[in-house]
Amino acid sequence: MRAQESLLFATLGATLLFLAVGGALGWRTMRQSRAKAQALAGERLLLLHLIDSIPESIFVKDLRGCYVLDNEAHRRFLGVATLEAVVGRSVFDFFPSEMASLYDADDRLVLRTGNPVLNREEPAVTREGKLIWLSTTKVPLNDLTGMRIGLVCVSADISERKAAEEKMRVFAAQLERSNRELQDFAGVASHDLQEPLRKIRAFAGRLRSRCGAEMDSEGLDYLERMEHAAGRMQALVQDLLTLARVSSKGQPFEPVDLAQVVREVLSDLEVAIDQSAAIIEVGRLPTIDADPIQMRQLFQNLLTNALKFHKPGQRPEVSIDSKNLIVHEQQIAGASPGEEVCQIVVADNGIGFEEQFAEQIFAVFQRLHTQREYAGTGIGLAVCRRIANRHGGSIVAKSAKGQGATFIVVLPACQKGAAATL
Repeated sequence: MRAQESLLFATLGATLLFLAVGGALGWRTMRQSRAKAQALAGERLLLLHLIDSIPESIFVKDLRGCYVLDNEAHRRFLGVATLEAVVGRSVFDFFPSEMASLYDADDRLVLRTGNPVLNREEPAVTREGKLIWLSTTKVPLNDLTGMRIGLVCVSADISERKAAEEKMRVFAAQLERSNRELQDFAGVASHDLQEPLRKIRAFAGRLRSRCGAEMDSEGLDYLERMEHAAGRMQALVQDLLTLARVSSKGQPFEPVDLAQVVREVLSDLEVAIDQSAAIIEVGRLPTIDADPIQMRQLFQNLLTNALKFHKPGQRPEVSIDSKNLIVHEQQIAGASPGEEVCQIVVADNGIGFEEQFAEQIFAVFQRLHTQREYAGTGIGLAVCRRIANRHGGSIVAKSAKGQGATFIVVLPACQKGAAATL
């Protein structure tokens, strides 16, 4: 339960339970008419049924620390069957002295100070000796004059949730180990894999310059294939390094003017834009907390794709726009409901793809076309997704075959702990 919900529930529970236990805490001295007494008895019975239907353990204690009332869930926890087996007894009657002393001290602190305990997670041991986890809320209980007369406790078994959190912790540790292995691979790839490729390309160039004139057409074809394969392998290694370094070599988050980033990317792609006579329309782009280098990678990959996958004989048209949104139902990792996010939309009029491949295109090495049709390593969009994830955001694609493609990137406007790298 969330803190606000728990406090509201406990407060309402305290009010209802005060009515339910009023006779035991001081109302017995009041003279009431028979009709009023019957009405109160009916209300008390209804409230007892109500709290018995609640799956969380609920109990009420008086100022001495003795149980005045509880529900069936609490009695199951204690290992007793009836309310009469609980009323008037204390934790020392149900738990080992050391554990009972801890519970009693906790109760007396709430009774003495009037400060509630909200959603405190704590281990507990059942009467059978089983270790469980509880989320406990305790609030003081006052009478109609404001005088403190006891406390109300609501306790939920969160053992399953804690077990799931432990699994997530183990998974996170495994993921961290995998990331370290990926970083180790990046270190190896940066030298051990690239050095032989550089030599292959260098000696292939020498072979062409010295012996090219003496080679027949078949020999030149072999040489060209070797150069092409070595160049493609080198590009593949470079792209893998880029993918590995998104997390391991990320820069601290800082205010980044996305409009300036796009201007720089368009300048870098000027030749490709001129050759294809592409039309690029750029709308309003905000300043957000981000890694400036990775934002440049993100837009460069998306724009390069838009220019590459255009329809033959048709001028590429690409639009880039954004709008600020407030997170409500749709959440991203880096923003909570009520916070501001930036939605960036990059749309083109290219060849598009079938909707069934909308997730596949973000996987490493996943290509929808052959190398001969469209050059590339199949890593660019995987890099985009990893960049979005590192920023606590998301990226999705929408398209239909022959209808162009639209990429929607959602990023937090402000990063929590923006000075730290991930």
